[in-house]
Amino acid sequence: GFQDFTGSQPTELKFYPLSNQTIVLTPGFLGAEYKEYFKVYIDFNQDGDFFDDGELAFDPGFAQHGVVSGELSTPAFTQGGLTRMRVMMKYGENNQPAPTACESFTYGQIEDYCATLLTSGSPTSDNFESKTKLRIYPQPAQNWVWADLPGVQIEENATIHLFDLSGKMVLEIKTLPLRKQAFYISTEDIPPGVYLITLQMDNQIFRGKLIKE
Repeated sequence: GFQDFTGSQPTELKFYPLSNQTIVLTPGFLGAEYKEYFKVYIDFNQDGDFFDDGELAFDPGFAQHGVVSGELSTPAFTQGGLTRMRVMMKYGENNQPAPTACESFTYGQIEDYCATLLTSGSPTSDNFESKTKLRIYPQPAQNWVWADLPGVQIEENATIHLFDLSGKMVLEIKTLPLRKQAFYISTEDIPPGVYLITLQMDNQIFRGKLIKE
């Protein structure tokens, strides 16, 4: 199916030249789950297509099960203003080929959004990400960490995902063990490295970084 959110999306998407932003894509299914291949295109030169160099903004490289995360990268564009972003999810079982920018396929979904290209300032000055980030301690972690969300009440039915730097999900927690608005995560079985933690609650996603030694 195709959905056009360019006139109704609730969140304004902003991008700067030569920047990287964390992206998290969560597929949904009516029944059984399948591998999906995601791609994200942005019309950076605003010419009405996605065929120019650098307009493939995110490609995980392969189809996979479940939540996909990684870095969305932007080229050195010089023209600001509104443009179109296309998020593609194509059925990826049985070595199906990756989706292309203007392809029609039988199983999957395509969604279009408005995005604003900004040629001055920076992602940090405009606060591209959520103003509230997960606070995770102690860092670096060994066998456990605590996490909280300063100024925000966390619900027990919030969902936690932990991703490695390749975008692979290594942990999912669907019922949080809360104690005075902080929750505990066991990291004993997680290999040493750097991880992205996301907390999804009430259609919002909050992020934090975990270092396991």
